[in-house]
Amino acid sequence: MKAFAMTRRLFLISSAATLLTPTCTFADGKLWPRFRSSAQVAYRCLALYAVINHAQGKLGTQAWVTKHNLEPYLSRMESSLLKIEKLTQRQKINASWRVEALVPLLWSLNHLRKV
Repeated sequence: MKAFAMTRRLFLISSAATLLTPTCTFADGKLWPRFRSSAQVAYRCLALYAVINHAQGKLGTQAWVTKHNLEPYLSRMESSLLKIEKLTQRQKINASWRVEALVPLLWSLNHLRKV
């Protein structure tokens, strides 16, 4: 039961775009999270930046994501959102919330002094 609760907690934390992944390793019968490298976190920041730009109506966002190979760092929802040329107001609002995930990631890379 403890392992399930920990796995669920890690999944929820991960889905909020933090440094943890839902995939864990077992060592000595304990559950340990795998942390992402700073490079992976930086790529995730770029992917989030692309989603936010797309929500603001910036043209060429999908091409920029493809050029810089950022697709692996997008969620399924974010990826499908980038494929929509003209977003509804609700889609723009939902995508703009990705800035909430971007701020702590930038902080973790020492690009922000305070959160």
